[in-house]
Amino acid sequence: MSTRTSRIIVYSVCILYLIALWTLVGFLIQSVRESSRNIEETQNSLPLSPYRTVEVSAYTADPRETDSTPTVMASGKTVYVGAVANNWLPFGTVVTIGGREYVVEDRMNRRYPPWTFDVFMEDYGEARKWGRRELTLSL
Repeated sequence: MSTRTSRIIVYSVCILYLIALWTLVGFLIQSVRESSRNIEETQNSLPLSPYRTVEVSAYTADPRETDSTPTVMASGKTVYVGAVANNWLPFGTVVTIGGREYVVEDRMNRRYPPWTFDVFMEDYGEARKWGRRELTLSL
């Protein structure tokens, strides 16, 4: 095989590789856009009635219950009593759950539905005693 033929083959393979890479990048960008659009549509379609029954659990800063930074919430603040985790409301949103005010500062695992809340508590025993409750939420 001549040098010229070898170069043509190498260039052809490189071009095919670049086309495949470009197609993959385009697909990934489209997937991200669709995911973002789906999240926005879901958030916009959530009923924002002023009162709603929600499921409320409790968590602590124990590494077994959180990620690798158990004392830092998703908002970047240090954990504190009065903070609550929720996946759909913006950080800083003040909610009243069961007659007590909380501030949305953290996020939960994405498998939880929008109207599930996780109240921060300092004591593990207290959080276990809390369990899961259905309480009234007001925005």
